[in-house]
Amino acid sequence: MIGKQQQYYERRILSAMVSVLVLIGIWSMLAPAQGAVFTPQRVDGVTDLTDEAAQDWQPLEIEAQVGAGHLVRTDIAALVDLLGDDGSWLGVGESTMLSVLEYEFDAGQELRIARFSVQEGVVIAEAAHFEYPTNIFDVETPTVVASFKFSKLKLIVDKDGNTTLIPYSGRFEFLRKGGREDAATVRHTSEEEIETLCKLPPGGGMGLDIIPNGLRIRNLGATPLTISIGGNIIEMPPGTSIEGSTSGGELSVKNTTDPSAMLPSVTVDGAGVDAGAQSVAPLSGGNTLVPNQPAGISAGVGTFISLGRGAASSSVPAAGSTGGTGDSPITTLPGPGSRQDNRRNVTIDIGVHND
Repeated sequence: MIGKQQQYYERRILSAMVSVLVLIGIWSMLAPAQGAVFTPQRVDGVTDLTDEAAQDWQPLEIEAQVGAGHLVRTDIAALVDLLGDDGSWLGVGESTMLSVLEYEFDAGQELRIARFSVQEGVVIAEAAHFEYPTNIFDVETPTVVASFKFSKLKLIVDKDGNTTLIPYSGRFEFLRKGGREDAATVRHTSEEEIETLCKLPPGGGMGLDIIPNGLRIRNLGATPLTISIGGNIIEMPPGTSIEGSTSGGELSVKNTTDPSAMLPSVTVDGAGVDAGAQSVAPLSGGNTLVPNQPAGISAGVGTFISLGRGAASSSVPAAGSTGGTGDSPITTLPGPGSRQDNRRNVTIDIGVHND
């Protein structure tokens, strides 16, 4: 009798243990991902760390853990390298204030959420490459939000919040914040020393993919964008997209917009290029960008002045013909019709950097 009771209780205990293990397994699958952290790889100069709630600044030590809710600030001539649990990297330059707004990483759940804020200073951010269903890596400043797709980007923010974004590689989406006209600029220099300078307007948005020998650009905002590549002016209505490349002193621009969308034409030096069509023109090389470095920022970029460009085409040439005036002829390859849209509300200069 005693043996049967013992077996009964053993079975009950075993059943309870199994139930607990099952509940633990279910909870582990449903529980939110634990907060991830960045660990310093290098700390040079005077650098402090605090929790956003406490605001009790302490020296940043090499063994520290930097996670959501933490703020990092650097003094003059200070540098910090931070490596994240997901393999992403942040290089924090001098005179910089960086906030970690949110940071979660869980390989098992295929989740990465990383959001940061740079109020002032210089940060180089490199997002590790993941194809997760939930994959967010954003850096925001007072004037722009930069979303990364396995990308590397340098951000320079002056004391007034004016932001310069320098993408090195990958895929990006840039969305403007605020209302000032000259507060967000995108720069990219190709291997051929052709510089991309994009001034985002209020309400503007830009998708940028850096591809071999060129760029893919999408107008994601509600405001027309104007682009200059090597001195040649490109205008992009909202919703349009292009693929641009340079080779042998020539610029090739293809309008990659979906023809069924029936959007206005992209224009290259005033010549309409419909969806599916392509324009080829010599690079005029007429843009000279003069940096006006903001006080307190030692990164060598600030505001820029376009000092001129080559002559532009004033008429729309027939498909397959050469048009334009002066030293900027345009060759327009056949496309489904021809329209011209000369709206110019904002300027994006992509030119040769002639320092």
